[in-house]
Amino acid sequence: MAVVIRIGRYPHAAPLCNRPLGNLTGVRVIPWNVLAQGGAVVILAGVVWMIVSGRLVPRSALTDAHTERDRWAEAAREAMQQNNALLTGARVTHDVLKALPDVATGERQ
Repeated sequence: MAVVIRIGRYPHAAPLCNRPLGNLTGVRVIPWNVLAQGGAVVILAGVVWMIVSGRLVPRSALTDAHTERDRWAEAAREAMQQNNALLTGARVTHDVLKALPDVATGERQ
């Protein structure tokens, strides 16, 4: 006895699915009601997995993370401005110290 899987009510709608599957006994059609319940379980398991893995977070946690990110970005910008100011002073000091031996000997570069 060949087993035929029918998808939906209309077997002519999906002719590739209405072919025999070999020597499987006891299965005539796919139990859609059981699959629908299983689909809900799969969706629920997916949501639980997303929560546990940290991919699904509450909006309050997301806004806190964005606030923290913005605060650290502003601190980094201020630190870069301070570093640029210090480097400018260091360059001037370096140029002055580099020119001192030339003044003492009277040589020019």
